[in-house]
Amino acid sequence: MAEAEAGRAELIAKLANLSLQDLAKVPPSTISALGAGGLARLAAARGDLPSGLSQPERRIPKADPSSAAMPRRSVKPTNGRIFVGLSLALVLAAGAFFDVVRPYALQMMDSGWRPVEAARWPRCHRLDTHVDGCLYRVGGSTTTLADIAARLEMPVTLLASANSHIPPNSSMAIARGTDVVVWRGKMKLGGSRP
Repeated sequence: MAEAEAGRAELIAKLANLSLQDLAKVPPSTISALGAGGLARLAAARGDLPSGLSQPERRIPKADPSSAAMPRRSVKPTNGRIFVGLSLALVLAAGAFFDVVRPYALQMMDSGWRPVEAARWPRCHRLDTHVDGCLYRVGGSTTTLADIAARLEMPVTLLASANSHIPPNSSMAIARGTDVVVWRGKMKLGGSRP
């Protein structure tokens, strides 16, 4: 440690004897080798260097305990945010409304009559407790009659009795593309509509 300080003192002495033009040509790495406070010691040794070269005194302000917490910035909703929020709420409410109303709307639009030939029945839009008098086409390779009955919330025996073309074993997978007749008996069967 003492050798390093002696080396710095020797370097300061050599730099102090240089002219200002020669001192300006000294590489920054040499000046940084002077260490902390070295530039101030060089300025004091020369006497002709401007006072601005000495290291400024660092003052660290004491933290006020009351200002330690970040001040809360109030976020006021803009018209754009309000519009987006209301639009999103409206879309979600409309979706929930239509999901509840859809079965009743389909019932009102349906005549309540089905042809005797089930092959002419409409497709089931989805499997739920409201569908009746429609055909469901099996899309998966592991779907069973029990799975379909569970989604329809109807007894497997009632579903199996309307589907004599499907083996009665409710745990056996139904082939993909097979039409399953959904018949609860609420609709009327007839040759022609009134």
